[in-house]
Amino acid sequence: MKNTEHDIWLAGGLRTPFAKIDSKLSNYGAIELSVRVAQAMTSERTLSRPDLMIWGTVAPNLGYSNIAREVLMDAQLDQSIPAFSTTMAC
Repeated sequence: MKNTEHDIWLAGGLRTPFAKIDSKLSNYGAIELSVRVAQAMTSERTLSRPDLMIWGTVAPNLGYSNIAREVLMDAQLDQSIPAFSTTMAC
């Protein structure tokens, strides 16, 4: 078996807080909360441009098919960045 070296890069992430449905964050939707996280992750003090965007959600909204793409657009990030969504309940 041939052993080749590959660079592996991991990027730290941020997340929105857990909150009850009737809490102070109840007026904000998943995209509104996510946009602020995406903007913070790509601010000047962090990574300026990600190569790939993977966005997770617990309960997807049927109003959009790919929350990652919606967040990318609403955060005014580079539209050429590939973006896909994943769903995983804790």
